[in-house]
Amino acid sequence: MKTYLEIMNKGNDRTRLVLEQLLSLLYKEQAQEAPAANLSDLKDQSYLMGQDNQLLGKLSPGNDNDSILNKHGPYGSPYSLTSIFNRHSPYGSQYGAFSVNNPNCSTPPRLFIQGKMTGHVTVNHRLHHQIPTKTFFFLLEYEPELLLNNELSDDPTDLPAIVGDSYLLADDGQYLGKLTRNRNDSESVLNKTGPYGNPYSPTSIFNKFSEYGNGFSRLSPFNPYSKTPPRIFIDGELYGYLTENRITPIGRKISPRRLKEWVSGRF
Repeated sequence: MKTYLEIMNKGNDRTRLVLEQLLSLLYKEQAQEAPAANLSDLKDQSYLMGQDNQLLGKLSPGNDNDSILNKHGPYGSPYSLTSIFNRHSPYGSQYGAFSVNNPNCSTPPRLFIQGKMTGHVTVNHRLHHQIPTKTFFFLLEYEPELLLNNELSDDPTDLPAIVGDSYLLADDGQYLGKLTRNRNDSESVLNKTGPYGNPYSPTSIFNKFSEYGNGFSRLSPFNPYSKTPPRIFIDGELYGYLTENRITPIGRKISPRRLKEWVSGRF
């Protein structure tokens, strides 16, 4: 007998929509039953919890029904309303009130390790004790022991180095985008509609009115007198500074006016 997922993969758009709705309802019922039965047993366990007190999965083996890694369970399925992997759920949507993917969310899921809260899993870089969503996903898949042993740095700016990304980071700790020539990547500094490449975004160096893009802010690469311009990280290591400052010896420098050309040629 074919599974729902097999039918969806081969069905037309209408069939997929109906089956996705059915799966969402089934997962929702399953998740509503699970917390009531298991929350009392979470005292010393590791898990993700929504700030509306919705369990979002345990950090346990993928064959556990309550595991966040179980792609067929209520917390790991991309079709479940209680999964951070569902781009349309309150916990995975770009606009969700409790989502790991909402850059403006002030109430993202909390990560508990052995019963103790260790941080917020979120793309909102303004929150304290932030665990970047992308870093969390990477560690879940490749280095889960770092999560389970609580070996994450207390400084959120150190976390992207675990993944080995190339990115810009403001002196105040604000993430300013990924250095990649893939303009379809929402985090790319070259994506003109993304939060880091859009000239109207408050977190874009290309916004002439933001503190990261105007010519007078100490955080801006366009301030020729700034001693604290954005830092450039390549593969998780400090490479230099993005700045128009040609006076102060602050190390290797890349002009922000050459950034697009530099990124396109290097990455």
